Amino acid sequence: MAGGATLPLLGFDPGLSGAATLLGGSGVDAVWAWRTRQRGGERCFQLAVASRTVDFVAVSTFHPTLSEVGTRVARQVVRSTGFSRFPVWCEAVHIGRNAKTSIQTSWYSGALVGPAQKFALGREVSHVQASVWRNRLLGLPIRAKREVAKDASLRFIPPRLPGMADALSSLAGALELSEDDLDHVTDSGGVAEFGRRFPNG
Repeated sequence: MAGGATLPLLGFDPGLSGAATLLGGSGVDAVWAWRTRQRGGERCFQLAVASRTVDFVAVSTFHPTLSEVGTRVARQVVRSTGFSRFPVWCEAVHIGRNAKTSIQTSWYSGALVGPAQKFALGREVSHVQASVWRNRLLGLPIRAKREVAKDASLRFIPPRLPGMADALSSLAGALELSEDDLDHVTDSGGVAEFGRRFPNG
């Protein structure tokens, strides 16, 4: 930490449609969200970012792979904050009944977070189960149903993180989605806040 500045922290909610939140000293500094698109008959990823420096006006770009999405996010964090090392947290892959889906999700997570690992403190990315951060931050039961967890994330995370509500609204417009479809954005904020409040997990 230089000059008493708060170390930035990056939190990921990985997936084909996912998000990352950058926390600074006064709340949300930037939020990235991505979704799949078709361009020229091939799948690509539309990545939108809303940052405090431009009043959370979202700008989007297109990338062929998730690893390029992760690389762009990591590089923008380094460039915008001036820090080359910072904590990186990621929501852990849920191992469900469908083994194939779980394996695919773990691939997506690795592709996204891998590029950020070289900037992570200690070269390690910390992980937290969704049920754990929701329980400790929002008081939800460990086995809360999916719709209950989604509603709680969208309802309670934005008021906890200054800037998240503006980012959420802007990203919804850029990605042509409803805010109700962007719980992965608020989830990434929850992961980041968990990492900030509970640095040892």
